[in-house]
Amino acid sequence: TGKLDDYAHAILHGKAYNRWFDKSFTFVVSKNAVFGFNVEHSWADAPISGHMVEYVLSEDIMHFG
Repeated sequence: TGKLDDYAHAILHGKAYNRWFDKSFTFVVSKNAVFGFNVEHSWADAPISGHMVEYVLSEDIMHFG
């Protein structure tokens, strides 16, 4: 779980100078293509961002295997 903890740390707050918590969402992509995102968690914003990420992942699987 050490690697997962490192990813979570990087995605959630990183070094704190390149994360914008006042925005609806922030996508974080690492050099090795690991990605994550922070989402403003209101009743309207979170489902839209979740559907967008599900769509991107499903398209990636369908087109690139």
